[in-house]
Amino acid sequence: MTTLQLSRLHHPVESLGFGRRAGIWFQGCTVHCPGCVSVDTWRSDRSKECSVEDVSAWLIALDDSRLDGITISGGEPSDQPAALVSLLARLSEWIGTQGRDVDVLLYTGRELSEFDALVPGALDLVDAVVSGPFVADLAG
Repeated sequence: MTTLQLSRLHHPVESLGFGRRAGIWFQGCTVHCPGCVSVDTWRSDRSKECSVEDVSAWLIALDDSRLDGITISGGEPSDQPAALVSLLARLSEWIGTQGRDVDVLLYTGRELSEFDALVPGALDLVDAVVSGPFVADLAG
């Protein structure tokens, strides 16, 4: 069973992507962008471990026919590469059963090439990536 350190699950999220979304925030970040609004997610915390199956069960239990997408953020998802790929594969399976479009948007503080090197195969399982370090001066 694959586990991940999870900061929080949230629904509905109506920002961080188009429409009505489910949010999955990873716990633990080694990027540490200055001005980050999610400093609480930086510390790795094994007490926040849960299984990919638990996250999947939460999503299924939402039973939200208006769900447009899933946003994954953190923390830094690429700090848990095996867990991230396992989660993305499970989400892809679930989306395939929906009979409608549900997209996956992923935020990473790493540049896209670095992310791809750290988490091979992940880019094939997401619809969009917002990559690169957070820059507080550019936040609006």
